[in-house]
Amino acid sequence: MGLSFPAGFAWKHSSKCGPACNAVVFVRWVLYIGRVMHFLARLVSLVGSAKSIRAGIQKAQTVAAQVKQTVENYETASFHESLRQAEQGSASAQYDTGEDYYFGRTAPQDYAEALRWFLKAAEQGHTQAQANVGMLYALGRGVRQDYLEAFKWVSLAAAHGNEGAKKTQEVVLGKLSREQREEAERQVSEFLTRKRVSAVKPTRRKSDS
Repeated sequence: MGLSFPAGFAWKHSSKCGPACNAVVFVRWVLYIGRVMHFLARLVSLVGSAKSIRAGIQKAQTVAAQVKQTVENYETASFHESLRQAEQGSASAQYDTGEDYYFGRTAPQDYAEALRWFLKAAEQGHTQAQANVGMLYALGRGVRQDYLEAFKWVSLAAAHGNEGAKKTQEVVLGKLSREQREEAERQVSEFLTRKRVSAVKPTRRKSDS
């Protein structure tokens, strides 16, 4: 069975992005078309029966509700899958989980929980997570405001080319004393050295084979 006019038209105009995007755009189109058809129904009712158009509106609203529920189910499942992978140590999943908590998308908004997951990803070298940790420390969101910690993390992100972190770094720099800046730079150097050492895998000696 084919889609009704509102649903079919909406699907056509939502087919140029990914699955999740498709669903969201589809809902918007269906709701928009439903409003347009409602307006037309009022016009038609002035000169004749609008029974079929009203039925189309009801069907469009039903489809929109069904798709909205599908999107919510998809997002919930996606969050739980990201959380599972994050708990297993995936830096990208830890970052995604942090974003979910920061924006309150598929989890209650919780800056402290967002920081916890961003920090896990940042410690593994995730550049954007490092920038986010620095920002949260600078703003005092989910944690006590600490410009030294903020400078340390945005400096790590900036060292890997993160442009947003470079701008934050300039702002935070003005909040630090010379001693605090030197301490933050020392910690950054230690972190980078530790990451380089851990990235070097020992080679097997011939006698070990």
